[in-house]
Amino acid sequence: ADVAPSPVQSGDRLRVILYWRALAEMDVPYTVFVHLLGPYNPATGGTLWAQDDSQPMHGGHPTIRWQPGQVVPDRHELEIPEGTPPGVYQVEVGLYDASTGQRLPVDGTGTDRLLFGEVQVTAP
Repeated sequence: ADVAPSPVQSGDRLRVILYWRALAEMDVPYTVFVHLLGPYNPATGGTLWAQDDSQPMHGGHPTIRWQPGQVVPDRHELEIPEGTPPGVYQVEVGLYDASTGQRLPVDGTGTDRLLFGEVQVTAP
């Protein structure tokens, strides 16, 4: 994944480009989630500050069309809300079945998400 820019100011956009590699054909059109996690956010009742959920390439290349070995670049932008407190945040990504909400497990990790490096959020 590529995450830029860092630092990013509240009120700006954070660009996340994911590079997926298909290991096998899939029969489910999975949805990608990209979340920015930080300290407790009263607006969401948790650690979520920004998110972007969409099928890969914003629906332009769903997982049911992926071929084994294919690498799919998938761009997402997160709007960092005005007033997001300065600090260190993390980017969380994964896939889920939109018809059931069931997340796809990450092989060998015992979890259903990946956490990427830190993102510094600053005041405007």
